[in-house]
Amino acid sequence: MISTSELLYPGSSSIAIDELGEKAIVGGSDSVAGIYSLPDNNILMVLNVGGGAITDAVWYGDKPVVSTSSGVVKVFDGGQEAATFTSHAGAVNALAMHPSGEILASVGADKSFVFYDLVAAKPVTQVYTDCGSYLISKHWIHSLTLLRSNIRRVPSGWSPLCRRRYRWSS
Repeated sequence: MISTSELLYPGSSSIAIDELGEKAIVGGSDSVAGIYSLPDNNILMVLNVGGGAITDAVWYGDKPVVSTSSGVVKVFDGGQEAATFTSHAGAVNALAMHPSGEILASVGADKSFVFYDLVAAKPVTQVYTDCGSYLISKHWIHSLTLLRSNIRRVPSGWSPLCRRRYRWSS
């Protein structure tokens, strides 16, 4: 079934669908994100994120997580801020969740990536690199794969990160 809606948020550039395929986080350039019900075709909740345009979104179980162009990562629970992280100096370009559902990764314009322990609600580590353009793969296979935008293939379990190699250990 295909359906359309009116424009939800100006400059929308991020969307994340929950595990059940029933809700979507939609974010725009006005620092506002919304939880949209796909079956009902309406907004369930509005999240006033603040801190610039929404750059990415993921689900932490049933909790929305959003990042902004000012470097903020926020976790919401029931429409309220549950955690706020300000580790990046500049925009957060992308987010990714580990399959365990407990570890979040963000990558920023400041040439760093940060791992967060969402259970403890704290950043675990931040690594700075000498490369500027990254993508975080939304597909985790026992490792977080951080790729430079021009790299096409990565050996299983390894991540080329300029001249460094990191391995996710479970």
